[in-house]
Amino acid sequence: MSQPPAFPRDPERRTFHIIITPYGSRLQGAERGSHRHGTGPVMPSKDLEDYHRQIMTDGKVVFSSPFIREIVHNSILKTCGEKRWLLSALNVRTNHVHILISPFANEDTSFVVGALKSGVVEALSEYPEFRGRKIWAEKSSVNWIGSARYFQYAYRYIMNQ
Repeated sequence: MSQPPAFPRDPERRTFHIIITPYGSRLQGAERGSHRHGTGPVMPSKDLEDYHRQIMTDGKVVFSSPFIREIVHNSILKTCGEKRWLLSALNVRTNHVHILISPFANEDTSFVVGALKSGVVEALSEYPEFRGRKIWAEKSSVNWIGSARYFQYAYRYIMNQ
């Protein structure tokens, strides 16, 4: 296992563990558990899961092939480079993406998440199966990393998934 990079102590930056999820891959009420933003965990419920499946306007998105996951990965790298954000860890999974990132402190996290998602949508739009459809779930998980210890924990968690 590689050692985590040093915790960014630049006062001009804040560090976050961001999890973004493809559209329809984690429905509320699912057996494996789900989360409602603002209120916390949601107990498994077949009725709730079926309801959310019925109101979907597009099919579920899964990053099933290594090729597609590489496109997502490279798009996030590109966005971070263009914005001059420090990217400490990135793990693109089939049904979610973990990002350990340090944008500038004056940048709102919704802007950061939006830019990351937009870059991926642009890159995937070159492929017919992704063109003109929803790629991302509306909400994302954003956790502030305020200490070197939490940074190391998040890094190991992301890289060893």
